[in-house]
Amino acid sequence: MVIERNTTSISVVKDDSVIEAARRVISGPIYGIVGIMNVLGVNYLGVIENAAQVGTLNNAKIYKITTVNMVPFRLGNQLPQAQQMVSDVKSFLEDGFYFSYGYDLTASRQRRLTWMQQKSADPLKLIACDHQYFWNLALYRDFLWQKVDARWFTPLIQGYFAQSHGPVNGLDTQFTLISRRMWHGAGTRYNARGINDQGYVANFCETEQIMVVGGRFLISHVQIRGSVPVFW
Repeated sequence: MVIERNTTSISVVKDDSVIEAARRVISGPIYGIVGIMNVLGVNYLGVIENAAQVGTLNNAKIYKITTVNMVPFRLGNQLPQAQQMVSDVKSFLEDGFYFSYGYDLTASRQRRLTWMQQKSADPLKLIACDHQYFWNLALYRDFLWQKVDARWFTPLIQGYFAQSHGPVNGLDTQFTLISRRMWHGAGTRYNARGINDQGYVANFCETEQIMVVGGRFLISHVQIRGSVPVFW
């Protein structure tokens, strides 16, 4: 993939040997692209440099982000304020963000199955059918405008993921806990609270417990919570 620094024009090349070494910013393997964000007038490309596998669902690996690299489009020294903001963004993304290449973490099992029954051809919904939990969707606006293939997108959720195994009535059972926070109204306590004019409450969180028994029987139980739905 080639992204022009000045225009943010994005193109995909089949043979990366045509790219001059001096223009290469990232040459090693990465886990995914977070997106393009603007900090004090300078665009940055966020990429996932390292991630740790934390579980498996439907034979798809689930990862937690451990290291993010923010690549500036503008060459030269950056403003101290910008450096601090970029450092804060890195710290934010490296604490509690998860992704998967083959499992849609944005949706509960029920919502995912309901969407599949609609037989939608939307490629973006195919990888993340519930955009309310797709935290970095807005960071792909340049990719969307230029119709970049959705396979370059890495949907991120913010929350928690844990998994364990144990016997139940002699059958091997997999227990999975997923908490996903909606990006609408997310924020720290007292700074983000109540409900807004669109009906979204602050810090709405969905926790899903998934149980697979003997590799065949699947149970999904969802609990929700959020700020008190009043204007305050």
